[in-house]
Amino acid sequence: MLRYLHLSDFHLKKEADSPVAAFNQDIVTRSMLDMIGSLKKPDFVIITGDLAHGGKPEEYEVAEIFCDRLLETAKLDRQRLFLVPGNHDVSRKDVRPKHVKSFYSFDTQEDITETLTDPDIFPILMRKFAGFSAFVEKVKGRRLSDKSEYWFAETLTLTKEGQEHRINLVGLNSCLFAGYDGDDKQKLALGLHQVEPALGKLDRNALSVGFFHHPFSCFHPKDEVCQNLLTRELDLILTGHLHKPSNAFTRNAAGQAVIIGAGASYEARESRNSFNVTEIDPNTGRGKVQFYKYLPEYHVWKKDTDINPAVDDGSFSFTIERLLGDGPDTDSREEDQPDGVTPEKTAEKKGDVINISAGRDVVFTKDKGKVYQAKNCGILGDNASVEGGIHIGNKFNISAKKIQGLTQVNGNIENLTQNFGNVQKRGIRAGHIHAENVVDGAQIVGDDPQNPSELIQVVKDIGGGVSANDIRAKNLVSGLQYIKHPDCPTSEQFHREFDQFGSELREVIEAGEIPDQGDAEDIRDALLKLNKEISASGIPGSRGVIRLREISMILTRNAEACQKPGNPNARIIQLAHYGASLWLAAQNIRRK
Repeated sequence: MLRYLHLSDFHLKKEADSPVAAFNQDIVTRSMLDMIGSLKKPDFVIITGDLAHGGKPEEYEVAEIFCDRLLETAKLDRQRLFLVPGNHDVSRKDVRPKHVKSFYSFDTQEDITETLTDPDIFPILMRKFAGFSAFVEKVKGRRLSDKSEYWFAETLTLTKEGQEHRINLVGLNSCLFAGYDGDDKQKLALGLHQVEPALGKLDRNALSVGFFHHPFSCFHPKDEVCQNLLTRELDLILTGHLHKPSNAFTRNAAGQAVIIGAGASYEARESRNSFNVTEIDPNTGRGKVQFYKYLPEYHVWKKDTDINPAVDDGSFSFTIERLLGDGPDTDSREEDQPDGVTPEKTAEKKGDVINISAGRDVVFTKDKGKVYQAKNCGILGDNASVEGGIHIGNKFNISAKKIQGLTQVNGNIENLTQNFGNVQKRGIRAGHIHAENVVDGAQIVGDDPQNPSELIQVVKDIGGGVSANDIRAKNLVSGLQYIKHPDCPTSEQFHREFDQFGSELREVIEAGEIPDQGDAEDIRDALLKLNKEISASGIPGSRGVIRLREISMILTRNAEACQKPGNPNARIIQLAHYGASLWLAAQNIRRK
């Protein structure tokens, strides 16, 4: 059983600043440590911000004493303590009003990225973390708020009852744009520039725990993409800030995650201060959060039964579904398995591709090239590539580096329909899909179709799609992917293609064919900035590549709407693929 301690929001002060407050915080925190010492030993400790009251260096002297006492009580060393900053860890004297109006203001993800990558602005943004950063460097032996590392992601390996377990710990900084009154009124952002590289370091087979100070309700609407990524990639998300403990299991189109909000571990002597302990069985995916609260009138800590009154001890139980049945049954040993296929199924292996007709489940391992029967498994291996779709039912999983129910042809629509007919009607269906890349449908590498209506018909014929209780993929493509220019063009070729693309896109916008006015304005603004950048250098820079991606994502979203019955706008569909091709080409030029 894995066990961790989650605390947040201490607001520690130096005695010289406020003797009474310092005395009260010492009384409460000492009693908290007594309670923690009476519980089972945790494997690690997470503090989701606001250790200090005002980000002052002298406050972190108090914080260091407390953290050492905490670790001594928990019988852990400093490397098992994980910290992220809160808004009270920000030195507000280093946040100037003129900067709030400029550097702290953004309307798009690209604005956030520009701020976080600007060599002049970024140091100004980060100097407010000087006290916190120096404290973390002293306690942990590394800086978390220098020129680049204002987040961290590492994998912790624990041995429990003879079994080795790996846990991804992802600490993010939600206070990059914090430091003024009202900053938590949907004016904050994590930013893709922080979230994407952090998630890129995840061990996909490990339990993933992410933590940051502010809950999602504090973030700007344009940061929703980060919320979706985190919900999809992480199993548990821990936050603080609200001074009130909370728990939730969220599931939406992006994914699912358990979200736990810690209350204030010390708000005042008279407050119902709190902390929580989480236990997880990595073999079953089942977990439990036990909340504790301080009763000031009795000066004692007890289980908080008010959070979930329907449960006797007020705890919150959850299940991380992807950990259920995520591998062959322990009774299914290799020597017990037949070579090839079992009577319950038929399969034909061709290289990395298996054509499967199975009433139950199939395991494919690339190194042995065999199809095995195993309980609670779907398709496992380096590549699980299945022609005609993958459909193994909600009880089983697909886990592979690359999952591909893809028909790929060079040429055009005619080649696709002549050779494959109705492609991928069944799509990819499973209980849980885990992979770096998931591709479903058809991919055409070649020229634009002569008749756009054929493109629309093929999109309808593909059907299928990707469906699962839980989809975890670094990249997911479903439907028809049309790559117009896969090769790396010269800068002159790219310039010409971009001019043509921009001209067609402006026509579509002016004709009102993009239904969402906000999307249209975002595209128009991104095109304007891209034009300036490409006119100056001939090719897009790093920010230009980001802008092309933004345009491609907006067009793809609108293209999906256009594929619905009764709304067949071929121009939007074509431009979506055209934009994706230019984005890929821009990346290739940058690499070259």
